[in-house]
Formats: sequence, C-alpha cells, structure tokens
Amino acid sequence: MSDHIFDSEAERGLFIKLTEKWEKFNLRISHHLPCSKIIKEIYSNSGKLTDKEKDFLKVSDFDFVILSGNPLDYGKVLLIIEFDGLGSGYSTKTEYVKVNETEDPYRKLKLDLKLRICKEKKIPIVVISWDEISELNNVRFTIADAIIADVLAFKSFNEGIENYLADALEYSYSLGEAVRDYEFISRLEHNPLAAEAWLLFEMFLENEMKDVPLPATIPIWGNDESDLNSIYSFKAYYTDSEGFEDSEIVAIKSEYCGSFSYMQFAEEMAYLLLLRRYSERKDINILHEVEKRELLEYPVWKNRWI
Repeated sequence: MSDHIFDSEAERGLFIKLTEKWEKFNLRISHHLPCSKIIKEIYSNSGKLTDKEKDFLKVSDFDFVILSGNPLDYGKVLLIIEFDGLGSGYSTKTEYVKVNETEDPYRKLKLDLKLRICKEKKIPIVVISWDEISELNNVRFTIADAIIADVLAFKSFNEGIENYLADALEYSYSLGEAVRDYEFISRLEHNPLAAEAWLLFEMFLENEMKDVPLPATIPIWGNDESDLNSIYSFKAYYTDSEGFEDSEIVAIKSEYCGSFSYMQFAEEMAYLLLLRRYSERKDINILHEVEKRELLEYPVWKNRWI
C-alpha cells in the first residue's frame, strides 16, 4: 500500500513545481483526475467508443489537468498533461511516439486513445517526459511551462479579442494587424519566456547603433520534417557595435499541443539565452529596466520566476 497518491517521485515533484508556479496565474492543478469526469461519452451509446475503450477509460485517469481558477469559468479544463516517465515519449499532432520500450504492450494504444478522444472534444492534451520537465540552461522554465503559458495566452486572447478589435479598428488598424497585435500582447502578458526575450530584444535595440545587424535566427531541421522523431532547432546570432559575435542554438522535439508552437519556443529561448549574455556583458540591470517600463503591474513580471 502506497503512503501517497503519486505514481513516482517525478510525478510528485512535477505537481509541486506546477502548483507553485501556475496557481499565481489563477490556474488550478488537478492530479489523477478520472477520465470519466471529463469524457462523458464513456457512459453513452454514441458509437464513438468501443466497449473495450469505454472499459479502459472508466478505470483510467489523466495525470495532470490544468483548470481555470477564474470565478467566471472555475474548473474549466484548459489542458491535460500525460507524463510518460516509463516510455520517455511525446505526442505529435496525430499520435503518441514511444522512445523507450516498456512492459506494457498496450501503452501506445492507451495514450493514442486519450489523445484521440481529447482532440474530438477539443481539449488540449500533450504527452511529455523528462526533457519537458527539466529546467533549461539556468532558466527556471521548462517546456511544460511554455505549453501551459501558451494555453493561458490563447485563453486570454479568445476572451479579449472582441473588445480589442472594437477599439483597434477605430484607429485605422487593419483586421489582420489588430489580431496579430493582440496575439502578441496576450503572449507577453502570460508567457514569462516571451516577456523577457522581448524586453531583452528591446534593450539590444536601444543600446546598439542602427547600422549593427539585429539578432537573427536560422531554423534547422535535425531530420526530415516528415519524420515523427525530427528535432527542430533555432540558431540565434548577432554582431554588436564593437564587432563582438555570439550565437545560441536551441533544439526541441517537434511536439504538438493546441496553441503551443515548438518553433516559436525554440526561437524565443535562443533569443533569451543569447541576449541574457549580451545584457551581462553590458552590465544591464534587468529588474531596473522592468521597473523603468512599469511592467511590474503585470502578473508575468510581478510573479517572475524565470
């Protein structure tokens, strides 16, 4: 008999980290929530599920469920995370990809079923493993955090875009420009990685001469793009006004989860690490810059943990 509810120390540690970070952003983290609480078709005769699939889902659960803590939609499911510590796998747009063999011959069938049923219900779901919960290069931020941040930004975008468009179109914005602008604002307000990367980019522009090349990126595919196991990388690089050259490469598995873009994550992470080194060389105080720009009113900076 186990003395706690977690299947492993890794799951326990992940739950603690997610709770500490994301409850500040008005989210609630549920652990081992029964599938029957979310997939009501288990008890229907809709024909979408076979009897065997229903039997499995009735006794199964989701590892982590990210819920809204907003009183207006409290308890709404925003994201489901399956932690695959045994198989070290991940999810693409269509299926679960196993990396290591496990003792369970039906593991892929089970995870594919969860992915399929959540996709049909339009609930974001992702399978992650060790790479996605490891903190990145002295940044207290993981790929799992990036996925949650983008889901939260997407929720904010959907809730606020109508009012934003009404105001923006009065000032001669085109519809496309206004939508892109608000997408950008939503990410900066909810994604700490994007917020700091953009702030450092602004600081770079302010400190460098106009004729100096801006930081740039090069996308790199590790394998063929159609390969489910392909690794996607971004190289960020620059030459500053003193002729100093620097670059950073960030690689990520081509994972899929709703609004999360692994390409955008790799680019922002490469920018962040590159420009952090730039700010250190120039003795730029990031907190001072945050205060100067009056950014502390935003939760992403007020509860800063990167």
